[in-house]
This record gives sequence, C-alpha cells and structure tokens, in this order.
Amino acid sequence: MNLGALQQVMRFLAKSLEEIAKLPRKVLEEVVTISEKIEHLQKIIHEKVVFKLKELMSGAKSKTEIIVTFLALLELVKQKILSVDQEAVFSDILVKRREGKK
Repeated sequence: MNLGALQQVMRFLAKSLEEIAKLPRKVLEEVVTISEKIEHLQKIIHEKVVFKLKELMSGAKSKTEIIVTFLALLELVKQKILSVDQEAVFSDILVKRREGKK
C-alpha cells in the first residue's frame, strides 16, 4: 500500500467519523417492566379501594411507562383483581379493587 492510498483511506475514515459524531444521541430511559407495574398497582389497591386512572398515570415519566402501566392494569382486570368504571364519556376512569380481593 502506498502513501497516497493510505492518506485516502484516512480521509474516508475521518469523514465517516464526523458523520457518526453528528448523529443524534438518545438518553437511555429507565426500563419498567409489566411485572413491576403489577406489583406497584397491587400495593396501591391494598392502600386504596378506589383510585382514578389519571392519578395513576400522573406519576409516569415517559410514554413507555404509561403504556406499561396500562398493560399492567389490563392484566389485573383480566385476572379479575381490579375493575374499571367510567360513568360518562370523558369522565374520570375509576379503578376499583374487586370484592373479595386483597
């Protein structure tokens, strides 16, 4: 390999590295699992029999956490541990512990 070819390769690598350096950087988000959210919901329902969905979602730090919380809620509804109720369109959604469940 001659000096000219080596310089050409070095310029190509330098240009490639500049392009990589310009890429947007994404901050890693805290990972929250459905299991963790189910445990969190179970702690809440031991303290409160009824709570509003918006109270639950207000503490979320990201869209991902909102989705995971909602999936955990759906799982507990499916297991018949919780029930949800909404009296009218656009009114608050109430999350309730089902009778006989603790």
